[in-house]
Amino acid sequence: MSNYKRIGLIAGLFISLASFGQEMPPAQVKVHQVTVEAVAPMITLQGDVISLKRIEVMNEVAGELTFVALPGVALSKGEVIAQLDPELQQLELKRAQAKVKKLQADLEFQTQERTRLE
Repeated sequence: MSNYKRIGLIAGLFISLASFGQEMPPAQVKVHQVTVEAVAPMITLQGDVISLKRIEVMNEVAGELTFVALPGVALSKGEVIAQLDPELQQLELKRAQAKVKKLQADLEFQTQERTRLE
């Protein structure tokens, strides 16, 4: 047995002999006055909640959603349920505006041609 183990055993023996016969101090106790109160019964259960009303939400245009309300969150009338990324609609608007300008230019050209040929 090494010297360190012997020293450890001897120190442990002295400590246990020194504390032998000594009593532990009494435990600290807090005392509270008992009161009578009405308490509602409570039970914790697990399960799924299924709504009696089912609402189908559909979008009128295609696009990528940038926001969707969390499932189960109560929403008031007029609150946003989902939001589309406006980039696709902005591109389609620019295409439609360009097409309108082209058609207006074609109309002007045809009007001028008709006037010229008369």
